[in-house]
Amino acid sequence: MQKTIYNTYKNPKYSTDHPHNQECIYCGNALTFNYIDSTFNISFEELKLDFRSYVRNMQSVHGLDDEYFALRQNSFEKENAYLGQCMICGWWKISQLYYTDSDWQLWQNFYECCGVIKNLDVADLSTPMSVLRSYLVARYEERWSIHPYKFEQLIADVFRDFGYSAVCTAYSRDAGIDVFLIKDKNIIGVQVKRYRNKIKIEQIRAFLGALLVNNINQGIFISTGEYQAGCHSLSKRFGIELVNGKDFYQRLKEAQLIQSNIDFSPKRIINSRLYYTGSCHMNSL
Repeated sequence: MQKTIYNTYKNPKYSTDHPHNQECIYCGNALTFNYIDSTFNISFEELKLDFRSYVRNMQSVHGLDDEYFALRQNSFEKENAYLGQCMICGWWKISQLYYTDSDWQLWQNFYECCGVIKNLDVADLSTPMSVLRSYLVARYEERWSIHPYKFEQLIADVFRDFGYSAVCTAYSRDAGIDVFLIKDKNIIGVQVKRYRNKIKIEQIRAFLGALLVNNINQGIFISTGEYQAGCHSLSKRFGIELVNGKDFYQRLKEAQLIQSNIDFSPKRIINSRLYYTGSCHMNSL
């Protein structure tokens, strides 16, 4: 059963999270936190049962006796559960902390569940742009597999979030201009290269020629990779902006924040009890 489920998702063992982490495990964005009314409703007896695996590990490493881990029910307290959401790629986590103590130690026990990203065929031209954008923010290393024309459409969609009118040219008949951007009556020509290798200076010269033919004096060259030496000095001389893979990733994340409309209800998830647990010892008494 698990193989049937998880072959369509990223392996969930890589998505477990520490309760004190405040960043998205996929894109690194700071999470937005809100307390929620629903809880995991863990009983003291259930917590003691979950605590045993941690005890065995601590005893095997440090040789501590059982009294060190003898939890007392009268110290059993819990916090409200909280929901952490990434407003860029949509990842989420729900956490709740429980506190107990023993004669020799304070313990912080957490229960948590989180989202697992679903696999996506980024080469599929029919993939909705909103889905592709969220996935690409989380799995930017898969940009190399996007269909070149879909990547051009992605570029246009991102620039629209920054206030541009954007039009993609006909694929394979673009004469060196993949996207036309218009803002404040200014026209900008964009060339897009989904390249692993570095862009050569000859490609910048060819793009400059395409701008001249189209009577455009502003250009943006966007590559998923990097640029060879000499490209930056030439582009600066003729007013061409160079955007590498890292630069575009930052723009994509900014565009996601502009467009963010994430609305997530945790009630169904939190009541399913699909959680994982952990324990942290606090300052000794």
